[in-house]
Amino acid sequence: MKTGALIVIILLCLGRFCFAEALGQSPAVGDAFPQFAAVDIYGKEINIEKLKGRVVILSIGYFDQSRKQSEDNSAEVKRRDDFYRAYKDKGLEVIRISSKRAVPFFVTKSFVESRARKTCERDNDPWTVIIDWDGSLKELLKMADSPLTFIIDKSGIIRYKKNGYLIVDKEVEELVKKLI
Repeated sequence: MKTGALIVIILLCLGRFCFAEALGQSPAVGDAFPQFAAVDIYGKEINIEKLKGRVVILSIGYFDQSRKQSEDNSAEVKRRDDFYRAYKDKGLEVIRISSKRAVPFFVTKSFVESRARKTCERDNDPWTVIIDWDGSLKELLKMADSPLTFIIDKSGIIRYKKNGYLIVDKEVEELVKKLI
């Protein structure tokens, strides 16, 4: 009887683990951030492994929504960009990864990248911008449709994770100062 109960418990635990894995769980605080390489909107390769030694903030979402949110809250955008500029030379890297979800199938990649570059240049946006054309980064991070922000320490470990776009509040500022 005890052996049968133990087997059932083990099978339930394994089933729960496999089911959770099938659903996909995004990396958590304390996990190593998954390795990836991608090309930014200027054609520069960005490899997360090569950013070890720097504190990395990854803001993942949709370029169109992120820009709209920026237009609606220009004070937060200024604060965020000023924060980045203040810590960039001290070892901070900020990367925005944008899904192509909002791009109609008939719009070309070069057109979208050109518009993204013009928007970033017009707004004097200091961040690195990557467009996740094939959804591989979203899949790697087992991400739902909502935006997500990670802060990764110099050794590649996730130290902060929050649903939503990056907002530089006291918690974020204190953490980055500590990690740098």
